[in-house]
Amino acid sequence: MEILGYGQVTNFTMPMGEWQLTLYVEDSAGNLEIAMQPIRILNRVEFSESPYVVSGVSVSTYSMALEFDAPDLPPPGVFYPTAYNRNKEPLVMFNMSMDSPYGVDITVDSIDAKLDLNYFLPPAIDKSTVELLKLPSWEGTEMYDLEDDDSYLINADGTMDVYLEGSKGGSFMLIGELQPVTVNPANLTINLQRDGQVKITWDNEGDHQNPYFGGWEIYRKEIFRFSYPFESEAQFNSATFGYHVLDVSPDTQEWQDPNEWEQGTCLSYLVMAHNRAGVTDWRFGNVSNAVWNSTSQRMIVDQVCVDNSDPATTVDNLEGVVTFNNNTKRHTVEVSWTWPEVDDEGPLTWNLYRAEVVLPSVTFMEPLRSGMQGAPGETGYFNETESALRSSIKVEQTYYYVLVPFDSVGNSDYLVRQGNAVQVDVDDMFWVYPYNQPPVEGCRDSGAENYNPDALIDDGSCEYAWDARLENDLATGAFQQAGIVCVSLMILNMLMIPMLINKYKEVKVKIKRKRARKSRVDDFEEMFD
Repeated sequence: MEILGYGQVTNFTMPMGEWQLTLYVEDSAGNLEIAMQPIRILNRVEFSESPYVVSGVSVSTYSMALEFDAPDLPPPGVFYPTAYNRNKEPLVMFNMSMDSPYGVDITVDSIDAKLDLNYFLPPAIDKSTVELLKLPSWEGTEMYDLEDDDSYLINADGTMDVYLEGSKGGSFMLIGELQPVTVNPANLTINLQRDGQVKITWDNEGDHQNPYFGGWEIYRKEIFRFSYPFESEAQFNSATFGYHVLDVSPDTQEWQDPNEWEQGTCLSYLVMAHNRAGVTDWRFGNVSNAVWNSTSQRMIVDQVCVDNSDPATTVDNLEGVVTFNNNTKRHTVEVSWTWPEVDDEGPLTWNLYRAEVVLPSVTFMEPLRSGMQGAPGETGYFNETESALRSSIKVEQTYYYVLVPFDSVGNSDYLVRQGNAVQVDVDDMFWVYPYNQPPVEGCRDSGAENYNPDALIDDGSCEYAWDARLENDLATGAFQQAGIVCVSLMILNMLMIPMLINKYKEVKVKIKRKRARKSRVDDFEEMFD
């Protein structure tokens, strides 16, 4: 026990909480009197959370602070039975509680708060229909009315006074009457696709951005057609039982049916609106491929059947030729054909393919041209010229051009049919072209017997008569050079031969004299011997 003070008047400080004060009084004779008084020291906290919580006061014997989670829409597709049973919709959920800043468990005497519903709810919601329910868990769907002395009051200015006694608050749900969300999946259309597939498309009209619009429900019939509109919820439930396919988000405007239907299967689709809780609003929706009949006040629904048949039509007179342009020095392949008559397969489009080998199918090839079409009996053309591109045609190559038909929904087996394929051989036409022939060789002498006026190169094959040959020989440089040599030799002979003869005579005389001198010497020597 702690002594707080003495005397008739004393001042002291105590922490918040519940306390028992004891007063001891003793007189001069030693008589003792004792008095006890329980007291509570409270913490009064004022709070606000703009713009949702205008003001508030909470009382407790503990330190505390406001914990407030901003309003949030209920999770989509979650059904709250309490609201549904009261013909109301869950609008927003929020958390408002007083908690200890130290993380300990506390008790709260009271919470008195003023909420501004104008920031909690859209303006279109009638605030007078709103109710405040206790929400034990954000993940659960159970909700309860406020208990005991807890209460709320909605004011004319759109604010709500909330009083909670003996509670530290918690999670709450606002429910109320919600005006129907006017939406319409306009122009609901079945789009046929290849291989028996379909896609439905529509245009979102109305208040489809409303947060309480939950999305669209898709229904499908395979034989019979849906009727629309419905007279009651019971009629809607009867007409759609067992035909629901799936739900899609509010911003969805198309859905691809994953099935590949058999040829001739007829389909009908119904798209209906549902609220955020997933409850269907049978008043807002549309049926596929239908028009409004103002007389009967109903939709007239067309029958739509899938197409899963591949066309086998062939064109007429398919042929390919190769031409050469001498100015550009390039070859061009020209493919032509005659468009066929329209048969029971309906109007067709065509893709043109090119292969370098014979193929049974062009399924995995990229077309040269796609979506080609023409009037029956008219001629279709395709030309391509060689270039430096790798994908271009090349000289001395063989190509196969193939036309493949597609029906209006894209069906095709991509098979190469005999009447839709042509072989084209791109031979080198450069030297075949008249101006690109090699130069002509031959006799270019106009005086020759075999003169060729087209010859550009003289090949030495000219032939002449004997006198002409002589004349030609005399005119040739070789003959003239030989004549000069002969004349030079003749002149040289005429000058040199006499000189040689005279020289020979002189030498001969000298030799004779030399021999005579030697003979006399010999005779003189013999005389002395």
